[in-house]
Formats: sequence, C-alpha cells, structure tokens
Amino acid sequence: MDITLRPATAGDLPFARSLYLDGMRDVTRRVRAWDEARQIASFDAGFVPEEVGIVVLNGQDIGWMQIAEDEAVLFLKQFFITPRVRRRGIGTKLLQALTERAARAGKAVTLGVVKGNPARSLYERHGFQATREDHYKIYMERKPRERS
Repeated sequence: MDITLRPATAGDLPFARSLYLDGMRDVTRRVRAWDEARQIASFDAGFVPEEVGIVVLNGQDIGWMQIAEDEAVLFLKQFFITPRVRRRGIGTKLLQALTERAARAGKAVTLGVVKGNPARSLYERHGFQATREDHYKIYMERKPRERS
C-alpha cells in the first residue's frame, strides 16, 4: 500500500469539500441542524491549502488532512478518508506519522471531534485523551512523549 501526502492547491477545494460534506452531514445532524449553504461557506472559508495534505493511495486521491502548527501544538483541523478505503489502516498510518512528527518537535497534537463521530475511537486508540467539550465537540490532546 503506497500512501503519500501531497501538498494541496486551491484546485483541491472541490474534492476536499465533497468529502467533508459527505462525511459530516449525518454526524452533524446528530448534534444540530444541518444547513448545507452555511456548511459550504464555513468550509470554504476555513480551507487553507498551505495547511492541507492530500492523501494519495496508489496514485489516487483518497482523502486529506489539514494541520495548523504553532510553537507548542500541531492542531489536526480536519481529517477525512473516502469511505471506500476506510478500515484498511490508512488513518492509523497517517496518525502515526503525525504523532511521530509532533514527538520529534516536542509538541502536543490536538483536535476537536464532533460528538458521536466514530473517528473518536481511532483517536483514542492513538493515545488522544479528552480535555474538554462543548455542546457539539469533544476536544482531545495527545501530549508529547517525554524525552529521555
């Protein structure tokens, strides 16, 4: 399985938006009303190509992840894999690479997951712990490993 991340361009917006909308429509409806126009506007405003890596499997775009970084934290803003290739270890490999990158830099990884999203169990398996929650999301963190 040849999984790579390529830098996103503005031209990747329709692909990322489609995967986001398809993935979040049902999950979001569990916690609040879905407003397609509002979701599209919000998504488009938050899509920063410089923060996005397109997940490529055997030459085909199959997902994307958006990561913001500051001095102390890598913030996993968005992470989507197309349903047809889920449960094959792709998310695990990408999360491992992200947490290894954070560990080398001595940084925590943080994220917010919509309540009821099955992705939460993936994050928990990778050492993320809930730190707080609001009405819609659970915020999680994986602290950097202690260096010996």
